[in-house]
Amino acid sequence: MMRMGEEHDKARRRVFRALFIVVASATAALLYTLFALLGRAPMSWPIHLGMTTTLALINALFLLLFSRASQSFPLRVQLAVLLWGGAALWYWGFAPFYAFFTSTSDLLLVSLSAFEFVWEVPFFAAAFITLCLWKFRSIARFVEGRTPSPGDATALFIATLRFPLYVGLLAFLITFLGYFVAFLQSSLWGAQPWLEGSKTLVTGFAISFFLADFYVLTIDRLLGTVRGRLEERYAVPRRAQRRFSLRALWMFLGVTGASISLLVPLGLQGFQVFMRETLVEEARTTLSRVAPETQNIQSEAALNDLLKEVRLELRGQIEIVASEEALSSQNIAPTTRQVIEEERDGVLTDFFREEKVIAFFSVPALDRKVMVTMRVLDRYTAWPWLVWPLIVGGLSILGASIVNSIFITSDVGRATRILMSGVERARAGGKEIIPDVNTGDEFEDLAHAMRYFVAETRTARRQLEAEIVATERERGTLAGVVRSMGEAVLLIDRDERVRLVNPVAAELLGVRADEAVGVALHTLVTLRQNSQVLSGPERPIIRSLTGGEVVVVGMGDNVELETSAGRRIPIGLVTSPLREHDEITGAVAVFRDLTQEEQLEAARTNFISVASHQLRTPLTSMRWFSEMLLAGQAGKLVVKQRRFVQFVYQSTLRMANLVNLLLQSARVEAGRVQLNPQPMDLKDFTKEIAQTFGAMMKEKLQILEIVASPDPLPKIPMDREILWQVIANLLSNAIRYSPAKAKILVT
Repeated sequence: MMRMGEEHDKARRRVFRALFIVVASATAALLYTLFALLGRAPMSWPIHLGMTTTLALINALFLLLFSRASQSFPLRVQLAVLLWGGAALWYWGFAPFYAFFTSTSDLLLVSLSAFEFVWEVPFFAAAFITLCLWKFRSIARFVEGRTPSPGDATALFIATLRFPLYVGLLAFLITFLGYFVAFLQSSLWGAQPWLEGSKTLVTGFAISFFLADFYVLTIDRLLGTVRGRLEERYAVPRRAQRRFSLRALWMFLGVTGASISLLVPLGLQGFQVFMRETLVEEARTTLSRVAPETQNIQSEAALNDLLKEVRLELRGQIEIVASEEALSSQNIAPTTRQVIEEERDGVLTDFFREEKVIAFFSVPALDRKVMVTMRVLDRYTAWPWLVWPLIVGGLSILGASIVNSIFITSDVGRATRILMSGVERARAGGKEIIPDVNTGDEFEDLAHAMRYFVAETRTARRQLEAEIVATERERGTLAGVVRSMGEAVLLIDRDERVRLVNPVAAELLGVRADEAVGVALHTLVTLRQNSQVLSGPERPIIRSLTGGEVVVVGMGDNVELETSAGRRIPIGLVTSPLREHDEITGAVAVFRDLTQEEQLEAARTNFISVASHQLRTPLTSMRWFSEMLLAGQAGKLVVKQRRFVQFVYQSTLRMANLVNLLLQSARVEAGRVQLNPQPMDLKDFTKEIAQTFGAMMKEKLQILEIVASPDPLPKIPMDREILWQVIANLLSNAIRYSPAKAKILVT
């Protein structure tokens, strides 16, 4: 995850660096074209095209870098970059195409064109992007997390369908406005001929259509994910449906109309080139007719009389050009003077921005030059005969395109409506299958595939419904088992919220079961261990949720449950994680009230304490008095009396051993055994115990032998009382169950 975040940061930094280069290059180009317009920097068509091409490439690089990191930016930014990229690439990338339609070689018009191409993109693009983002604000708020109401969701869905058309229309208007402004600049400041300006307007009209179609297609695709999210979260009414036929018709008409519009400047451009070449040849032909007659002329007056007889169409002129010394003193444009001095036939522009065709021949005898001048604009009177066929042909193509697009869109729309109605009926549970489309194309294949899909879906739906019924039955059985359990049961999800409470748990927690569902567990109960609150990872339920542990808490762990009312209950608890596909999805806690168990434990402890005092006291007295009698402290006993007292003494010892054994067993069960190890010799300790059984062995004439290896044994730390009971029990059983006169061996 960290590496992925670093890659995103690097991609964003590259985008920002590219954006800085875009801004810097556009600023530099703007300043250069401004200086060129003021005559302080050179400008030509190669410089103009190189500059705009460089700007287009820089912006293309910026868009490429942004496309790789687009998911790191909000949708507003993605839209703004898309709008800027379309405008920048379309304007600056179209400069070479525009140059093809421009016939002028005037440096002022070239400088004006370069300046227009540079300043109009940032200005008009900024206005265009601002208006689009203002219209986009409701969609952006939804994308950024705002949840609309169902009515707002429907309006928002319709807005996502209309927004691309709004952007396309706005792009058309603003782009055409930019070309109109360029037309005014060139006409007012550069004295551009009206025919060149009309070509600019027609070209702008066509380009505006192309750019509008580009924005409609790309932005509609950009908003596809937004519409998908709206359709997933809200039930969008059918009145908000898409209209493929209208959009397709718009695309057909836009592209066709724009393409036909481009034929007009293309035809005019060809017409202009043809007229220029025709006039040049006509001027040369005129001179070729006059030149032979000038060979014998000896005076300039005779030459003038000859030239007056030459008739040219409209405003054409044939005249004598003065010598180079006289020519330099006349008010003639530098380009015109250079053409005259070099005697180059061709087309040039005069002070009035009017194109002229010039041709020359020399009269060596008079040191003069004869020049034929013909105005190109005079021959443009024939251009309507070229335009009208273009218009008629273009309208015919447009009409055919409209008819064709209507047929295509209606066919596609009909097939789509049939498929949609079939899907709606299938979704509503109808028995009708998807009807046949019979178009003989991909739509028919799609209908067959959808029919198969609907059949498979219905089969899967029936199976799923059966599984749901079985699952609900099992769930009901499980819920009944949980409700009838004697232990309290809680089901907790990953967020530590209660999802299931059985009646025992609800009673124990002091809440209603329906009120506890959905409540955070820590607000219902608090766990304490040895009166200290368990928090965080110490809590058993957290250990099960995070670590997947099965936690068992018993009575000896001294865990108490404190309810929200402040009641404390000693509990035994078992928590276990719930897993689904090896992922912990929750935990179940089973616990019970240990109040009665603790009371029983207290009674048992009290019994052990009482028994240890109340039972041992009389036995001790009996043992002492029988020992005193056997010792003769109450007088000498006869044999029969001694035998009786000896029997009482032995029985007292056995009774004491039984009482000690009973108390020790109770201590073991209660977990209250305390060891007191002392070093002792096991052989001597066994002999000491065996002496207490002397009377029993004497009565049965038994012999007891104790053998140790090694001898003596090393002293071992042992609890004297517990070991006494163990060995005494073993010796008692050996003596009791061994025959008379037996030898008992202890090793």
